[in-house]
Amino acid sequence: EGMAFELIVGATKILNGRTLLETLTENL
Repeated sequence: EGMAFELIVGATKILNGRTLLETLTENL
């Protein structure tokens, strides 16, 4: 379960990073 949880957290961070990047790019 620990491994799966880490993968989910990692994927969420990547998705949040992409969303944040897209938001910043749109504002520029």
